[in-house]
Amino acid sequence: MAFTLNTETRNHIFFTRNGHELNVGGRSLWFNCANEWNSIFNRANDLMKKSKVIDMDLSLSFEMVDSKSMPKLIEFIKGFKSHSKGDLIWNYDDEDMKDLGEDLEEILGVHFKFKQAS
Repeated sequence: MAFTLNTETRNHIFFTRNGHELNVGGRSLWFNCANEWNSIFNRANDLMKKSKVIDMDLSLSFEMVDSKSMPKLIEFIKGFKSHSKGDLIWNYDDEDMKDLGEDLEEILGVHFKFKQAS
C-alpha cells in the first residue's frame, strides 16, 4: 500500500508506506509546511492505529528541510519513535544533509542508519 501527499517531490514533502517502512522526504518549503506536516501526522497516526505496527521503520529522504519545518520534523520523529521500535533511516545526497541527520541524532538521542544515495 502506498499513498503520496504530493507527487512533485522536488517541491513538496511526500509520504508513502512500503511494506513495513514509512518513507517521508522531498523538499520542505516554509510556505506550505504546516499543512503538509499536519497531513503527514494525521496519515501516520491513522496508519499506526490501524496497523498496530511496533516494528515499522521510518526512512527519511529530504533534499532540504527549511528552518520552519525543522520543529515539525523533530516532533514527527519523536512521535514515531514513541509508537514504533523500528529503525530510523536517514538518506542523504550530500554532506550537508548527512550533517543535519547527525545533528538530529544528537539532539533527539536517537540512532539513524545512514544511507548515501547513489
